[in-house]
Amino acid sequence: MMSKPPRIRVVVADDHPAMLLGIECTLMKTGSFELLARVENSTELVVELDRFPCDVLVSDYVMPDGKYGDGIERPALRFVICTMLENSKLIGALVQSGFNCVLSKSDPLEHISQAVNAAYQRQVYISPSIKDILLGPILTAGGMGKVLSPREAEIVRLLGSGLTITEIARKWNRSVQTISTQKLSAMRKLGFKRDVELFKYAGSWHDQSG
Repeated sequence: MMSKPPRIRVVVADDHPAMLLGIECTLMKTGSFELLARVENSTELVVELDRFPCDVLVSDYVMPDGKYGDGIERPALRFVICTMLENSKLIGALVQSGFNCVLSKSDPLEHISQAVNAAYQRQVYISPSIKDILLGPILTAGGMGKVLSPREAEIVRLLGSGLTITEIARKWNRSVQTISTQKLSAMRKLGFKRDVELFKYAGSWHDQSG
């Protein structure tokens, strides 16, 4: 008699309780997953990851509260990113930085199960809305052009959260000149000529990406 395959151990992180509950209910519809924890900020997330080694982390890319901020770095961990992000260049930067399973919160939650399975097998899973966002510039302009590097995308996100160039430099232990150069590169790729355009754009991204 063949034994059943082990259930995939999952931790879910999102600062919206309704989203957490929806993901939990979706995953529990089958017997394929074991939900180890669901958390609302990075402080809780790090505690639970230390307590319960998991196979896949399902997480929003932006969680404003918590001791550790966004972008928990655990190289061995497999991720599924759920986001409200709608900018093709920033999503492209996410994919380029190694996040191979990316879902839009506007897509049906049923995609979560497929994405977790794909992440567990180290495969790629991009939900329909994310595909449309990535393909949109290709269909309308003949190509995506240059996307932001992961570092440039992170600078834009941090600017949107209210940090200054000096604070970002201190956070990353980099020179102000280095951060300013990367900010200017991001502005060039996004087509902005003035700081105020970038800050307005960064703020709107931060507001919509939670």
